[in-house]
Amino acid sequence: MMENNKFTWIPFYKELAQKILSYKDRRKDLMKIVYGLPEEYIKYLKFNPEGGPGLENPEIDPFSIFGIFNRDIREKARKKIAAYFKEKFEINADVPNDFLGIPILNNQNSFYTSENSKSWSKRGKRYWGIFEAVLQNDEKKLEEYCDEEMFHSRRAMDTMPLFWIAPDRFLALDGKNQRLLEKMGINVPKHMNGFQDYKAILNEVEKRMKSPDSKFKSFAEFSDLAYRRAHNVELAGQAPAGTDFGKYKPYIDLLEESKNLILHGTPGTGKTYLAKEIARAMGCGDEEIAFVQFHPSYDYTDFVEGLRPVKSDGNAIGFERRDGIFKDFCRRAKKNLSDSQKSSEEWDKESSWSEKFQEFVDESIEENRSYKLISGGEFKIVESRGNAIVVNNGQNEKTPRVAVSGEEIIELLAKAVPVNRVKDIRKHFGRKFATQADSYVFSIVQELKGSRLKSSGVPVAKVDKKPFVMIIDEINRGELSKIFGELFFAIDPGYRGEKGRVSTQYQNLVEPSDAFADGFYLPENVYIIGTMNDIDRSVESMDFAMRRRFVFEEITAGQSADNMGISGEARERMERLNAAIRGIPELGEAFCIGASYFLGKTTAEDLERLWDLKLSSLLHEYLRGNEQCGDRLEDLKKAYFGELNDE
Repeated sequence: MMENNKFTWIPFYKELAQKILSYKDRRKDLMKIVYGLPEEYIKYLKFNPEGGPGLENPEIDPFSIFGIFNRDIREKARKKIAAYFKEKFEINADVPNDFLGIPILNNQNSFYTSENSKSWSKRGKRYWGIFEAVLQNDEKKLEEYCDEEMFHSRRAMDTMPLFWIAPDRFLALDGKNQRLLEKMGINVPKHMNGFQDYKAILNEVEKRMKSPDSKFKSFAEFSDLAYRRAHNVELAGQAPAGTDFGKYKPYIDLLEESKNLILHGTPGTGKTYLAKEIARAMGCGDEEIAFVQFHPSYDYTDFVEGLRPVKSDGNAIGFERRDGIFKDFCRRAKKNLSDSQKSSEEWDKESSWSEKFQEFVDESIEENRSYKLISGGEFKIVESRGNAIVVNNGQNEKTPRVAVSGEEIIELLAKAVPVNRVKDIRKHFGRKFATQADSYVFSIVQELKGSRLKSSGVPVAKVDKKPFVMIIDEINRGELSKIFGELFFAIDPGYRGEKGRVSTQYQNLVEPSDAFADGFYLPENVYIIGTMNDIDRSVESMDFAMRRRFVFEEITAGQSADNMGISGEARERMERLNAAIRGIPELGEAFCIGASYFLGKTTAEDLERLWDLKLSSLLHEYLRGNEQCGDRLEDLKKAYFGELNDE
């Protein structure tokens, strides 16, 4: 059931539709109401006000009235238009507090017909017919009016108002909803033959609503889910349909062009928060964002790959090559690129086997099962590492632990590759030489083929190509040449993809079945955002080889206040203090105080405590060693409390 504080637009839209219907035969009066709106809201319409040149019989269709405030304008403007209609049409329902899940029109194409349209006699009457049939719940008439042309040429635009006026019965076939439908395995034909094809899609969505595990229980919730999936807004949270992702566009444009971006500026300007919001605005979910903070002891083995101690049978200690956070992140990005190129059928088969494989691995580890090799030896699955597993063969003293590619096992099963001998595996993957892992792959494939494990049977969403953003906080605090090593070449914006392939320091230890067996590179969908404080003493440690591979964008204290919505007394004190800091020769712009210090500080008491607990000690540190430290600090305090001009 929908929450009471969500989808507040539904009762208003329904009542507005009924009011508009009463003007079906009084369309001049309806146009007068429209032209009572401020000119800024209707100048885009191709209507002429009554009495205009050559106007004899003004006409308007009901869909265009809804289009006035269901287009790409700010939410504040949409509410103003709704308030105006509430008054003029004497609507009892409250003005909406949200517009969740509502598909919107393009500003330049947000009218359906006009009084001077040559197609009015056909199209205008058809839209009034559709409008009336929906409100009277006359499906027979609706099917007559919803002819083949509607679904061939204007499908998305024409189905939007069906959802606006009757969201309990209809769903708009706009791009976001279509993408979610396709992900759910519900096909939307490029050309539908009429209303019955549209109705079939609605019926299938209604079936999904009834599932106990469904994330939506209405068409409105489905549309809202499609919107949030499209923008990767957290499902646990709530983002209005009018959320302004556009303010991040300048940063996204820089990142798209350069692949690598560093946000720098004074402390407290919300650079890390901004980096995460940029990634979200690009379409990244939690799986597509990685976060790491550099520090002086961080190195290549943490970031890229290195040798790590492992215990084998008998508690003997050995070493094993392990991927670092960045290489593992790039592996996931590479898999996304590969998966996005697969058909729905291929992906469905692979996902089904992936589910079975994971269940098989979990049970094997939990129950400590043993499996036989074709040679007669035995092994156990002892560890699961995302797309790989680790097997242990105590009879092999030289290399008891071996990493095995789960992706290879799933591919062999999903593609039904004939695997009758171990060398069939090498042949399928085009390897010149057999590997030790091939024997384990062979045995596991045979086990899974004969297993009775069942997948859930739920249709799997097709994978879309996604951006992957690595956020490196305080990037300048690490010794970059030690952390990146030979990746200085690979991260260059001009060398994304296989053309930037490099052999890593541990390349000889990389398994032949590894995704980067032939060398490591950054997939084209990988982006890096670094953050750094300008006053950090380690800024100078970033060498020019690294600097030229990044675009630097400064985040000023003023920008941070805008980004975080700091206003009122807190904003005034922040600006007075920063003006005073800029006036001190030893400090200047780089030492200004960022807006994050002022978040949540709304009362005079809050602001006084902020000075006592944080700002005074920070500014004292700034001025340490200055002969006039005491006097300077006193001047800054007076500026903060507005006392500079009171003496």
